[in-house]
Amino acid sequence: MAVGVIVDDNEKALNYSLSMIKDMGQFKEIYGFCYPEEAYSFIKQKGCDVLFVETEMKGMNCFVLINKLRKIYNNIFFIIVMGREEYAYEALQKDIMDYILKPLSPKRIRETLKRLRKYY
Repeated sequence: MAVGVIVDDNEKALNYSLSMIKDMGQFKEIYGFCYPEEAYSFIKQKGCDVLFVETEMKGMNCFVLINKLRKIYNNIFFIIVMGREEYAYEALQKDIMDYILKPLSPKRIRETLKRLRKYY
């Protein structure tokens, strides 16, 4: 089982995502952060297998965070959570495992987790 991290600067959306993903039982541990800098520090110290990250956040967008983490770890699966499709092309160009449009749905999360199971 994998260790997951979710980063979303909207606390309500973060809590919803955490609850939904925890209930699916795919992860050994799942952590949530509202601030990308905190998530970066946590992952830098403890590592993670899967990162769900919102595109636009205060202080750092998802691509900056992903690039910083790739300098340390090359085995994290990145899943971008976005409110608009305008980032989809860029996400695919950056070798992202998946992208999910908001609002998140259990069906869509299950599809992504099913793809991840091939690796865990």
